[in-house]
Amino acid sequence: MRHKSCPAAVSPSKVASVQRVRGFGGFFFRAKDSERLAKWYHDHLGINPAPKNMEMPPWVTESGVTVFGPFAADTDYFAADKTFMLNFRVADPDAMIAQLKSAGIEVSHESEMEGIGRFARIHDPEGNAIELGSRWGERDFIAKRGRGASSDPFRRVPRRPNPQLAMGWCVAVAGGDRRVV
Repeated sequence: MRHKSCPAAVSPSKVASVQRVRGFGGFFFRAKDSERLAKWYHDHLGINPAPKNMEMPPWVTESGVTVFGPFAADTDYFAADKTFMLNFRVADPDAMIAQLKSAGIEVSHESEMEGIGRFARIHDPEGNAIELGSRWGERDFIAKRGRGASSDPFRRVPRRPNPQLAMGWCVAVAGGDRRVV
């Protein structure tokens, strides 16, 4: 039986032929002072600048959920004169917020989305919005829900082949719940 969150079934032969990206490989954008901005991201968020030679280490992220979400052109979720907003996962939002505030960086829009996680917003020196999020599933999920012993309750597990299910992943949530994404 098809999971209610799955789209209509896709034939198994069609599923096997579809190519998918494997992850987020980089984010490139224009900056008034790219060197200064790269240093700011390194100093305050721990993001290594783009390597210019083989000796420079790249920024290596931890695997996890990445949301790719085009917004309507008239959204008020971030500034109208900006075409993007970055969102970074953080393990300890309280410690990150304290660190940023102690560096004189304004933190705003602190919020919690039930079942999703905690968020706060900062802006880089050129005014680009950056949302910092701690999804339930890292430290906060287990503390708030008190479930499961898994180190990553949102770990991805491949679904068993089933011609009645559309291509996708089943996300194993602590406590045994599963949902298809």
